[in-house]
Amino acid sequence: MEKKLELLERIRIVTKKTYISDLYKSIDFTCKQARRILLFSLDDYSLEEWTEAVNYISQTRQKFETKEAARDFLYVLILAKAKLYDL
Repeated sequence: MEKKLELLERIRIVTKKTYISDLYKSIDFTCKQARRILLFSLDDYSLEEWTEAVNYISQTRQKFETKEAARDFLYVLILAKAKLYDL
C-alpha cells in the first residue's frame, strides 16, 4: 500500500518548489500550477489538513467550514502569487 503524501509536500511537488518553506516565501508560481491544486481530491485530506496548508502558505490564521472552501482559498492564494510574479 502506497503511503499518502502530506498535503504541503504534494503542493510543493506540483508547484515545483525545492522546499516546503518556498510555498510561503516565494511568489514564483504559474497559473497552471495553481490550477493543479483544484485537481486534488477533497477526500484525500481532512478539513484540518487543508486549513493547516492554507495557514502555513498564507502565514495567517484562517478557518473554513468545508474542505472545498479551504482548497478554493488555497487555489486563489497560489493564483494571486502567480499574478504578482507576472507583473
